[in-house]
Amino acid sequence: MSKMVTFLLLLTTISLMASVTLTNKDSKRYELYISHRITATHTSLNGNTTATVCSEKCTIKIKNNGASIKAKNGDKIIIKNGSLKKN
Repeated sequence: MSKMVTFLLLLTTISLMASVTLTNKDSKRYELYISHRITATHTSLNGNTTATVCSEKCTIKIKNNGASIKAKNGDKIIIKNGSLKKN
């Protein structure tokens, strides 16, 4: 049983390392546009939350103010004061 738990934790860790996470440090909710190679997603991120937004190269754009950033696997992106930056 403990081997299975260890395996699942390792799998989760690898999955998170191979994805882009976005943390909103503002209290405001932001509407987002996430574009990948051939697809695009409209979504939102509430204040003071973190989410996985893509699993490969992508561009994240805040629809509220037009700020955008390019990200790749393993990047941790932060929204603070309405701006996007890599952590």
